[in-house]
Amino acid sequence: MTDLILAGDIGGTKAHLLLVEAGGDPRQPRYEARLPTQGVGSLEETLRRFLHEAQARPRLVSLGIPGPVIGGRVKPVNLPWEAEQQAIAAVCGAEQALFMNDLVATALGIPQLRSDELLPLAPGQPLADGTVGVLAPGTGLGLGWLTREGGRWRAHPSEGGNADFAPRGPRQRAVHAAVEAELGQVPTEIVASGRGLPTLWRALGTIGLRDAAATETAIQAAADPSPVIMAAAEDPVANPRSAAVAEELALILAQEAGNMAIRWITTGGVYLAGGVTPRILTWLKNPAVVAAFRRNPAHGALLSRIPLTAVLNPGTAVLGAWAAAQEL
Repeated sequence: MTDLILAGDIGGTKAHLLLVEAGGDPRQPRYEARLPTQGVGSLEETLRRFLHEAQARPRLVSLGIPGPVIGGRVKPVNLPWEAEQQAIAAVCGAEQALFMNDLVATALGIPQLRSDELLPLAPGQPLADGTVGVLAPGTGLGLGWLTREGGRWRAHPSEGGNADFAPRGPRQRAVHAAVEAELGQVPTEIVASGRGLPTLWRALGTIGLRDAAATETAIQAAADPSPVIMAAAEDPVANPRSAAVAEELALILAQEAGNMAIRWITTGGVYLAGGVTPRILTWLKNPAVVAAFRRNPAHGALLSRIPLTAVLNPGTAVLGAWAAAQEL
């Protein structure tokens, strides 16, 4: 058996997988692939395909998966299968497999990032050993945090993306009412994630916003309207409805980041990671985003010292899964 680590980020639409030499550089893997997870019957099927293509077997498997990991078993959110660590180790021909919540993997990846993989959005005075918050909009919305313990970073999972959305202002309250009427409940991720983009778009239509006729037709006809909405948002004059989607998405993420900073006293900063973040940088750079992040009557002074940073590397969770494997 070669001394390889299989590190992976198992997302709601695709899996990002690496084979890395033990002690090697995860940015220069032996083999790398992004494989679909939608329409795939099991995690085993995805990993078998990857290893067949790579023509190699790992000694260790370390995977971030979107869902609570309990007793080495996970039932992912937004995916139709369950998986268990020992079974995955056997399928991969590995000595050991490690599952972690996807936000644990993302959080552990934050200390691995280079300065050119980060974009400051709001300045601050972070503490070197302060708690770090991580908010990751992807297919869904992940939340997690890091604490410094015994000279090492320890990551903590959360399913906070499924907590209720708290709207601010008349437009968000209208969105909340529309989504509640449609779905019965409004978890934050349904308005602050990749899969939430069409939900936001429909909700904003209830207050009279409209895109150009051709854009409306294209969005309604698309099997996956999210990329069409984001492309349309680049032209706010022609497409005010899609532009409002991008604006509200950025503001809701900033609000949630501010709530996270208060809940966990994240004096080490808050990081916006996930696959959606690099796609909405134009709107995250809006000064209104910083104001939304810092808006809190009781703790404005605290929030003024906490930086907000966008993560540009979409492979942060894989870096974290690789970092976790180094501890095995």
